[in-house]
Amino acid sequence: MSFINANSKSNAIKRIVNLSKRIYREKEGLFFVEGEHTIEEGIKSDYDFAYIVCSKNYVDNNYHKVKDFMEKKKVSTYLIDNNLMQNISDVVTSRGILAVVKKKDFTIEDIANSNKSHFLLIIDGISDPGNLGTIIRTAHACNVDGIVLNKGTVDIFNPKVLRSTAGSAFHVPFTYTGNIVNTIRKLKRAGINIYVTHVNGVSYPYEINMNEPLAIVLGNETFGVQEEISNLANKLIKIPMPGKSESLNVAIASGIMMYEVVKQRLNNS
Repeated sequence: MSFINANSKSNAIKRIVNLSKRIYREKEGLFFVEGEHTIEEGIKSDYDFAYIVCSKNYVDNNYHKVKDFMEKKKVSTYLIDNNLMQNISDVVTSRGILAVVKKKDFTIEDIANSNKSHFLLIIDGISDPGNLGTIIRTAHACNVDGIVLNKGTVDIFNPKVLRSTAGSAFHVPFTYTGNIVNTIRKLKRAGINIYVTHVNGVSYPYEINMNEPLAIVLGNETFGVQEEISNLANKLIKIPMPGKSESLNVAIASGIMMYEVVKQRLNNS
């Protein structure tokens, strides 16, 4: 564990630039996060860090905090000048610190066996990073056991997704599946009820017994949930909208659904 001076030609810095692209994140099994709060959430998690990068100004003002991060994750910190930090940052104004983190691999079995009460989310093709990040952050607040995402969904390690989660991505297990239909069938065989949010829903959320094991399915912002998936649902659920809007943002809809589960389970505890 040490401080290492680096520049734009250093491999550690070149790697961060590459990790902005999904293909490199998948190839290297790494991703990066920015900002003190998000890094603190990563420090509290069981994710392993590869290394930290700081601007010299940040270290000058936060030396003991950086040293604490290094000791807790047993990694070194690369020091770069402020202009280079701004150039490699994914945000308009760099926060002065980022961390390269090793991915964790979860399986559907890890998620399905995590809790007998089962409170899962299934994400079918959400494409907007901000929406997915907000859903993950809400899922963390609601103590969701895990999230299943199909391959058409935006990468959870996309820097914009991670920023939107405010660190919650470190605390909610998730897995991607290449065959979401087979995955849902497997969950149903395990006794997990599948509830799809749908414009043609026949039940309101508060009419469903959410104390039973369940998975809530959320669909693409434009096209919704695939018909093949909707046909597997135990029930199609609609959110009451007495106003004149035709639909809700998927992140807002997910929050309404998740907090209905929380409300019922708290009332039943």
